[in-house]
Amino acid sequence: MILLENTKLGKKKEHETKKSMAISTSSGLQYIKTFESNGLKVDPNKAIMTHYAVYFEDGSLLDTSMLEVAELYDIVNTNKKNTNGYTPLECRVGPDDAL
Repeated sequence: MILLENTKLGKKKEHETKKSMAISTSSGLQYIKTFESNGLKVDPNKAIMTHYAVYFEDGSLLDTSMLEVAELYDIVNTNKKNTNGYTPLECRVGPDDAL
Protein backbone atom coordinates (compact mmCIF):
# COMPACT_ATOMS: atom_id res chain seq x y z
CA MET A 1 0.00 0.00 0.00
CA ILE A 2 2.88 2.38 0.78
CA LEU A 3 4.42 1.64 -2.64
CA LEU A 4 1.12 2.54 -4.34
CA GLU A 5 0.81 5.79 -2.36
CA ASN A 6 4.42 6.72 -3.17
CA THR A 7 3.80 5.89 -6.83
CA LYS A 8 0.67 8.07 -6.87
CA LEU A 9 2.49 10.94 -5.16
CA GLY A 10 5.39 10.67 -7.58
CA LYS A 11 3.06 10.51 -10.56
CA LYS A 12 1.11 13.52 -9.30
CA LYS A 13 4.33 15.56 -9.12
CA GLU A 14 5.37 14.28 -12.55
CA HIS A 15 1.91 15.15 -13.90
CA GLU A 16 2.16 18.71 -12.56
CA THR A 17 5.55 19.13 -14.23
CA LYS A 18 4.34 17.72 -17.54
CA LYS A 19 1.18 19.80 -17.42
CA SER A 20 3.31 22.93 -17.56
CA MET A 21 4.71 21.64 -20.88
CA ALA A 22 1.32 20.64 -22.33
CA ILE A 23 0.06 21.90 -25.66
CA SER A 24 -3.55 23.12 -25.57
CA THR A 25 -6.04 22.85 -28.41
CA SER A 26 -8.87 25.31 -29.08
CA SER A 27 -11.29 22.83 -27.40
CA GLY A 28 -9.26 22.86 -24.19
CA LEU A 29 -7.72 19.42 -24.68
CA GLN A 30 -4.15 19.32 -23.46
CA TYR A 31 -1.54 16.86 -24.65
CA ILE A 32 2.15 16.18 -24.35
CA LYS A 33 4.38 14.84 -27.10
CA THR A 34 6.36 11.98 -25.62
CA PHE A 35 8.19 11.12 -28.82
CA GLU A 36 9.03 13.15 -31.89
CA SER A 37 10.95 12.07 -34.96
CA ASN A 38 12.34 13.54 -38.15
CA GLY A 39 11.57 10.26 -39.92
CA LEU A 40 8.86 9.51 -42.43
CA LYS A 41 5.66 11.54 -42.04
CA VAL A 42 2.41 9.75 -41.32
CA ASP A 43 0.08 9.52 -44.29
CA PRO A 44 -3.14 11.32 -43.19
CA ASN A 45 -5.17 8.88 -45.30
CA LYS A 46 -4.01 5.86 -43.29
CA ALA A 47 -4.55 4.67 -39.75
CA ILE A 48 -1.81 4.41 -37.13
CA MET A 49 -1.51 2.43 -33.92
CA THR A 50 -0.84 4.41 -30.74
CA HIS A 51 -0.85 3.83 -27.01
CA TYR A 52 -2.60 6.26 -24.69
CA ALA A 53 -2.96 7.17 -21.04
CA VAL A 54 -5.68 9.57 -19.89
CA TYR A 55 -5.27 11.37 -16.58
CA PHE A 56 -7.58 13.43 -14.42
CA GLU A 57 -6.60 16.97 -13.48
CA ASP A 58 -5.14 15.74 -10.17
CA GLY A 59 -2.81 13.29 -11.95
CA SER A 60 -4.75 10.11 -11.20
CA LEU A 61 -5.23 7.71 -14.10
CA LEU A 62 -8.60 7.40 -15.88
CA ASP A 63 -7.69 4.84 -18.55
CA THR A 64 -4.74 3.50 -20.52
CA SER A 65 -3.90 1.09 -23.30
CA MET A 66 -0.72 0.04 -21.48
CA LEU A 67 -0.95 -2.76 -18.92
CA GLU A 68 2.26 -1.60 -17.20
CA VAL A 69 0.72 1.82 -16.54
CA ALA A 70 -2.52 0.30 -15.22
CA GLU A 71 -0.47 -1.94 -12.93
CA LEU A 72 1.56 1.00 -11.69
CA TYR A 73 -1.65 2.81 -10.69
CA ASP A 74 -3.24 -0.39 -9.39
CA ILE A 75 -6.30 -0.07 -11.65
CA VAL A 76 -5.94 -3.14 -13.88
CA ASN A 77 -9.26 -4.04 -15.45
CA THR A 78 -9.28 -7.86 -15.31
CA ASN A 79 -11.82 -8.17 -18.11
CA LYS A 80 -9.79 -5.83 -20.33
CA LYS A 81 -6.62 -7.76 -19.50
CA ASN A 82 -8.19 -11.17 -20.16
CA THR A 83 -9.48 -10.06 -23.57
CA ASN A 84 -6.13 -8.54 -24.61
CA GLY A 85 -7.59 -5.05 -24.32
CA TYR A 86 -4.31 -3.46 -23.27
CA THR A 87 -3.19 -2.85 -26.84
CA PRO A 88 -2.54 0.20 -29.00
CA LEU A 89 -5.54 2.09 -30.34
CA GLU A 90 -6.01 2.38 -34.09
CA CYS A 91 -6.74 5.94 -35.17
CA ARG A 92 -6.48 8.29 -38.12
CA VAL A 93 -4.29 11.38 -37.97
CA GLY A 94 -5.62 13.62 -40.72
CA PRO A 95 -6.50 17.26 -40.05
CA ASP A 96 -10.25 16.47 -39.92
CA ASP A 97 -9.98 13.30 -37.81
CA ALA A 98 -10.88 13.06 -34.14
CA LEU A 99 -9.46 10.70 -31.57
